[in-house]
Amino acid sequence: VNTSACELTGYTKEELLGETIRFLMFPEDLSAVEDDPYLYVASQTPRERRIRRKDGTEIWVDHRISVFDIDGEPQLLVISKDITQERRLRRELEFEHAFTESVIKSIEPMRVVDVDSWQVVSLNPKAEEFYRQADTAGEVVSCQQVGNPDAQCTERDCPLHLALEQQQPVPVERYLPKMDRWVWLCGYPFTVRDRRYVAEVVRDITEQKKLEEHVAQAQKMDAIGTLAGGIAHDFNNLLGGIIGFTSLMRMRLDKESPLLSTVDGIEKSARRAAALTEQLLGFTRAGGRKVESVDLNSIVDSVIELIGRTFQKHVTVKKSLQSGLWKIEGDSAQFEHCLLNLCINARDAMPDGGTLTITTANVTVKRDGSKLGRVLQPGPYVLLKVADTGVGMTPDIKSHIFEPFFSTKPKGKGTGLGLAMVYGIVKAYHGHINVESEVGQGSVFSLYFPAAKEPAVAEPRREEREPEQGTGMIILADDEDVMREVTKEILEALGYSVIDTPDGNDVMPLLEKYADRVSCVILDVLMPGISGIEIYKQIRDTYNNVKVLITSGYYPEGEARELIESEDVVFLQKPFTVEQLSQTLAEIIGSEPR
Repeated sequence: VNTSACELTGYTKEELLGETIRFLMFPEDLSAVEDDPYLYVASQTPRERRIRRKDGTEIWVDHRISVFDIDGEPQLLVISKDITQERRLRRELEFEHAFTESVIKSIEPMRVVDVDSWQVVSLNPKAEEFYRQADTAGEVVSCQQVGNPDAQCTERDCPLHLALEQQQPVPVERYLPKMDRWVWLCGYPFTVRDRRYVAEVVRDITEQKKLEEHVAQAQKMDAIGTLAGGIAHDFNNLLGGIIGFTSLMRMRLDKESPLLSTVDGIEKSARRAAALTEQLLGFTRAGGRKVESVDLNSIVDSVIELIGRTFQKHVTVKKSLQSGLWKIEGDSAQFEHCLLNLCINARDAMPDGGTLTITTANVTVKRDGSKLGRVLQPGPYVLLKVADTGVGMTPDIKSHIFEPFFSTKPKGKGTGLGLAMVYGIVKAYHGHINVESEVGQGSVFSLYFPAAKEPAVAEPRREEREPEQGTGMIILADDEDVMREVTKEILEALGYSVIDTPDGNDVMPLLEKYADRVSCVILDVLMPGISGIEIYKQIRDTYNNVKVLITSGYYPEGEARELIESEDVVFLQKPFTVEQLSQTLAEIIGSEPR
């Protein structure tokens, strides 16, 4: 036993001499020792083992064993080296290697390229699978020099060359048409022992791009909707004047007058124009809505019966309706218009005939990574799907189909408002619409509506009656001169006395003067200076017994809508007829004076 052995174990030479190998072993290791400890030591591989020092601490040693003979007796020479620190470092390196390897395997596809040879020196399994798919599709993902150093890279935004030039990570986005995928590529330059490398990381961002397109489309449609809503509002004010004056003419003409047919023609044309603006308001979600419990299966049956009488026989109509379909809430007439427009659109896409299939189904949307899970709140929905076998659409056409006045039909064959109205109504009921189409493969429109939580009570349908006469004073505030003038004449023809003003700020002073005589105040929503809603609040707080009728060229949104619906304020949308106005006033104040 030499001095180093004593320093290694902590024992003196005297304490070590005469002891066996068991003397330096931990109790739990003794069971592995054979009867002859020297043979045990000589047979062990590897030669690393732990021993117990005198102070009880553990150290690891590397045994170098030599067997020799002295006077016919076998002897062992054991040289031990303390490898405790070395072994700890090796274990740490093994852990780091295993950890790094597991991370590399779990992240996005990554490959490492030697810049001098442009050969791939390392790639993880995901990269191996990704580039194999790209090669199969004939797609060049990034740099043409990889694996082919003599080639010239023709990509202006090559992430590898950009990273090497700028000596920093450089990300780029690229569309791979042959794989129909969007990828995010980033080059990471680094140097090891004076040798240059660049790592390329690939991330599939196809779903992210689709989501961005969805958001951009929604923002574009909202912007167009705001514009269309303004146009519809102005048109409704103009049409209100036309329809109002024709109604007055009818009231004043003798029933046998030859001019009645002319008046009817003017009114019919104005009503058709009003229907057009109603479609615009449907697109902008600014049209008034009834809320009732709706069975889409019944809507489908009704529309199929209608188109069965009007569509040509070369279009075959099929249906697949789920039994026990959940109800939805809304205006059944609007849902019917939606489906009818989609069916007409499908028919026009099949000029040589084909099959139109209407499907309904219950769908539960979950909070997950699916497309529906990203655009809809989790919960139960009802699916209405309309599929055709027609000509299909190019991606460019598909991106514009919901825009007002966009149409691929010949001039005079369509207004370009049908699908815009469908889009607006779906969004108005917090639904979602998805379109799948390829040229020559037909189109599929899938509409998702939230299922009703509780059955809604249907509103009674109002029938127009003959104009009802009335008495009393009415204050009329409308900044549109034509609309104010015709409304005043109609009211006076119905028997009311009218004080009119284009300025909403005049209403409260007028009420202060005539409060005991006023039967009703008629307010337009949008007026300069002060809105009709603000005036209503002032009337409610000061003269809560005064009745108010709100009118507008569109159904108000936001706070105005909430106020009208929550406080049961009577609302009449422009353009309105003499009959509609007289009936509404009769319901508010009655035909008798106050």
